[in-house]
Amino acid sequence: MSLAKKEGWRVTDGRGAALARWRSRSCLEIQLAAHAMFSRGLSVFVLFSINLLNYIDRWTVAGVLSDMQLPEKHGGFGIGDAEGGLLTSVFILTYLICSPIFGYLGDRMDRNKLIFVGVTAWSSAVFLGSFASSFRTFLVCRALVGIGEASYANVAPTLIADMYSIDERTRVLSLYFCAVPLGSALGFILGGQTSLYLNWRWAFRITPGFSFALACVLGIWLKEPARGSADGRLNHFSDYEALDVDDADALDHDQDIETRGATEDGTDIVAGPLQSADGAASTPRITSKQFSQQQPSRQSWSEDVREIWGVRSFMWSTLGLTSVTFVMGALAQWGPTFLHRVVCTESGQVGHALSACKSNVNLIFGLISCVTGISGTFLGSYLSRRYSTEQNAADAVLCCVGMLIAAPFIFLGVFVASQSLHAAWAMIFVAELAVGVIWVPVTAMLLYVIHPLQRASASGMQTMFSHLFGDATSPVLVGYIADMLRRELDVPLARALQLALYPSACFAFAGALCFLVAAQFLADDRRAQNSALPIKVHAVSSASASPTVHVRTVTMGASGGASLSTLVLSRTQSPVPPRRVQTAALCPLLPAEDAHPLESSIEAAPSELRRR
Repeated sequence: MSLAKKEGWRVTDGRGAALARWRSRSCLEIQLAAHAMFSRGLSVFVLFSINLLNYIDRWTVAGVLSDMQLPEKHGGFGIGDAEGGLLTSVFILTYLICSPIFGYLGDRMDRNKLIFVGVTAWSSAVFLGSFASSFRTFLVCRALVGIGEASYANVAPTLIADMYSIDERTRVLSLYFCAVPLGSALGFILGGQTSLYLNWRWAFRITPGFSFALACVLGIWLKEPARGSADGRLNHFSDYEALDVDDADALDHDQDIETRGATEDGTDIVAGPLQSADGAASTPRITSKQFSQQQPSRQSWSEDVREIWGVRSFMWSTLGLTSVTFVMGALAQWGPTFLHRVVCTESGQVGHALSACKSNVNLIFGLISCVTGISGTFLGSYLSRRYSTEQNAADAVLCCVGMLIAAPFIFLGVFVASQSLHAAWAMIFVAELAVGVIWVPVTAMLLYVIHPLQRASASGMQTMFSHLFGDATSPVLVGYIADMLRRELDVPLARALQLALYPSACFAFAGALCFLVAAQFLADDRRAQNSALPIKVHAVSSASASPTVHVRTVTMGASGGASLSTLVLSRTQSPVPPRRVQTAALCPLLPAEDAHPLESSIEAAPSELRRR
């Protein structure tokens, strides 16, 4: 048996039959492309919606914190600032502990199913927490929420990376990360409005049902994309069967080889790297044995850790992101409470007037967070697409500039709040807009300097580190400092919290320095990762030991003035060009100036074939 008949491989004779198959196949390819586009769009919508609910649940606590601090007889827990900060810190602590675990699993398991389990756990914990009768019980529920959210936050960006190419990825990520400011703003607003009209506990009973429904859609009906497929790599071969390695020599080279299957994104089977590790070109070939062996990452976790943290731009951008999360964690947790004390409590308002004042502050704070977050996200995405190339470090520089702008405005916003509320809102607006620019570029950096099979692990490690020393630390640290100042120096509540928030500006400046250092290594790390990009092929026969490789290039237009070259590879035992097209590959190999406008053919021995 010269050819495996399983899973759609077939052999035919004659050019007419090949042409007929090509025409019939083109219609199928259009249908597959349309289905893939719809599937990707639905997946992104579901991921965006889950991320939106994620941040609503996360920051609803900040919107109702003042009500939780009321005495128990008034429906609160009677907690202080340090305990209020602990609510966010314990959530972040469990979130970061579980992040590398779910990152490791995300590189080795079905990611959609993993998200389904995590979102179900998080939604259940949020709902049960609304019935907590004591602060400790509520604290345990918040810790469980962190475990559930860790499964989602580290895996979702890798799904998007495997559905879209690098050019499209930044735009889609900007849409995905719009859920961060929008969800945070809705969390503040939901908490404030629910406390005003119902009870603060109802703020935690609205979102869990929606989260669970979306998790069902993702985990049950949507399929996971192949890891690395959008980068020109494919690591799942379980749906295909190829040539039997023992019978490959029996293949008639005057026959055509065609695949009937395709991957979920419409891409046909992928052969291994065109260029070997020692620099010599290796002829791509696919065998049934190789199909069964190609799986997600088989490295140990310690090997992944060593390789990931060896990427210097990743290390320094993670340190910069840690500063960002420290600043945002402190401001998101304590910003509304600080303004409540400055604007509402110190003005002598009581009863319903006090509740209405707090709700109004939450509304304005939420709207500013929403507008600046969405605007900053799209602005960061646009600037990244406009200026970032393989030859520069525009993404890291963009993050650096954003933090440099944010640092002084954070300080001024806290400083002038007690003197002019309108000036404080203006300062907060500029600071949050500058920070919002960072989210897309910093995620894009991770995705293009880390290998596709290690992205979920890298995301988990980055999440763990940035949250451990960022927003897991800052809320409780700010609350502890405020309590200490009030207790030791007898400082008023608002003044104590104001002094405790000032160090956030220093951390913003430190983050800018970290991104500046990352910029020194980013271009080299990106080129090093791109140099390993393998070529996509439809099928390659493994015929003889030292055949001649015939390459035919067809130039196709691409965005940005670049060009794509379709390489048609075939293997024969003589230097005569092949009569049949046996393989096809699509990969950005040739620059525009080297591409030929007309179809041309060249011959090259395997050792002479190089990826340009």
